[in-house]
Amino acid sequence: MNKIENLIENVKKNDAEASASTSSLVQLGVTAVPSIISAMRESSTREARNLRQVIFHINNPEIVPLMIPLLNEENTYLRSTAFKMLGKLKDRRALQPLINQLMDVENLESARTWAANALGELQDSQAIEQLLRVVEQTLEQDELKYHYNFVISTIVALAKLGDQQKASLIISLAREEDSIIRIEAVKALKHIVAPGLFSVLKEALHDQITEIRRDAMDAMFYLGVKEVIRELIFCVEDENSDLSQEAIYKLHGLTGEGLDDNQKIEELEKWWDEYKNELVGNVCYRLCQPIWLPNVIKVLENNQHKPNKQSQLIQELYIITGKNFAEFSPKLSVEHDDLNSVVVCAKTWWQQEGNRFEPGCLYKYGQKQDIHCIL
Repeated sequence: MNKIENLIENVKKNDAEASASTSSLVQLGVTAVPSIISAMRESSTREARNLRQVIFHINNPEIVPLMIPLLNEENTYLRSTAFKMLGKLKDRRALQPLINQLMDVENLESARTWAANALGELQDSQAIEQLLRVVEQTLEQDELKYHYNFVISTIVALAKLGDQQKASLIISLAREEDSIIRIEAVKALKHIVAPGLFSVLKEALHDQITEIRRDAMDAMFYLGVKEVIRELIFCVEDENSDLSQEAIYKLHGLTGEGLDDNQKIEELEKWWDEYKNELVGNVCYRLCQPIWLPNVIKVLENNQHKPNKQSQLIQELYIITGKNFAEFSPKLSVEHDDLNSVVVCAKTWWQQEGNRFEPGCLYKYGQKQDIHCIL
């Protein structure tokens, strides 16, 4: 057994040596990928899941020619890995193969959904026409509710490419009686901007399903307008204690106020009545200031020992800017070096591209949005 095979066995076993072996394989890079692919074909689901994480952390365009043939692979984990990796690498060689997978009506819907997701991540506007076409085809067949997951993924991909013209379809799906459809639609609302968005989020904040309320809270926070604050106040006594604490955290994120974790709705309403005139309409806020990304990056930098908050802030920056600053970083932990590399990446990006972002404006994936239309 050679060195690469030995490392792969350690990763498959997920034993005490797995973490070090994963790092070693990532350092070996493309050299190790053919062996990892072969091992995934012969592995159990659990083992394949461990091995795919190695591939996900290798940032090298030389992987692209190895991934493209896997788009037709029978092994599910290999196939889904190829779609995700091609999106992460953002290499234009992947554009046409992914479009082919998207447009093939004989293809599995799961594969077409993976293709839509990857095209959104690829950030190539040439995919917009085909993404719009598959949404239109589904609407023409009057099968929106039967293919909701595929349609939602396609519309989110369009949003990532700066096209929000189909976003209202997700708003309609977010009001479906079918709870499974509603869950997926509300989860997607943080990516879109369309008339009626604020209203549907207000409804979702009071849904019986905890997951829906959590996702609605996130989407409200990303909007950041002053009208959001009163709606979040109503969430501080949610029956789910984690959500009630999250509501307090988000209120602090918007207003900068050091609110007590155990404050009641009545107390917060009184506070808001006295405070609300300090904020103006049609402005996206963070920490009582029109949102300014260096401030968000600073909050991330200050959350060294809070992994959950780190991931939330990285997600927020991604949705605003379209840049995942932790794309190829190891899973964030309390280790300073992990977070520091992400912060450095974000600061470097801001120095290069920050001049196109205006304070207080609503952005999705680097595209300025009409903040007036959401209310």
